[in-house]
Amino acid sequence: IFGEEIMSKRIIVHLSCLMIIMMLFVSCSGSISTDVYVDDIEDAAVDASAIYYTRAVLMMESPGSSSVEQLKAKIREWFRDVENFRETDIDFTSYLVADIMVPVVNSNVKTIDSKDDLFTIIATQNTAGEIEFGFRFDRSVFDTMNRYVKDEFWSSLSIEDWDFSIDLKNDSRKTKDVVIHSLYVDDEPVLTPKKFSVKNRDSLNLRFSDILRDYGFAQGEVMIGSLV
Repeated sequence: IFGEEIMSKRIIVHLSCLMIIMMLFVSCSGSISTDVYVDDIEDAAVDASAIYYTRAVLMMESPGSSSVEQLKAKIREWFRDVENFRETDIDFTSYLVADIMVPVVNSNVKTIDSKDDLFTIIATQNTAGEIEFGFRFDRSVFDTMNRYVKDEFWSSLSIEDWDFSIDLKNDSRKTKDVVIHSLYVDDEPVLTPKKFSVKNRDSLNLRFSDILRDYGFAQGEVMIGSLV
């Protein structure tokens, strides 16, 4: 009986250690949802000096009430024009939510100012005269965020646990044809290029697939569609 008690205690200790190790390697999830306007894309595509900013919503897993103010301060360092902090719960997980600004620039523009941006919308005009648009990731910003999360909360950031989406809004006065590929368009999976007609004041929700997100993070930037 005494031996069985020792064995049971050892099992409990081993399980407790395993749980602690698993907790240390839990990734901190998040998302960025961005409003992007057709007029901004068209202007940035043909003018390398044009720099626009559009509103986005950042969600980042909350470290708990005791550290939330500290995380807010860091978010203000990592992103532009942060405002309207609030909290929400999704599937029993608490998230810190904030409004941020995301740049919209010509694809030839690599640096805007002294501040780096994790997520940037890019646009260009190809040789056929079509306007292409896509996004750029800055891994150095994500690495900075990851180091902070590891040091302060014994957690980590992985791009695989983050979601990205664009709400493409047609703010022009006429219907726009948009060719999209490699993502979800209004929850429809689109692999090969497909044309969508977007009426004035209408929009398309473009949600990144896992492979698009991971490829973009590895390559730095990728085009996802064109205005034709």
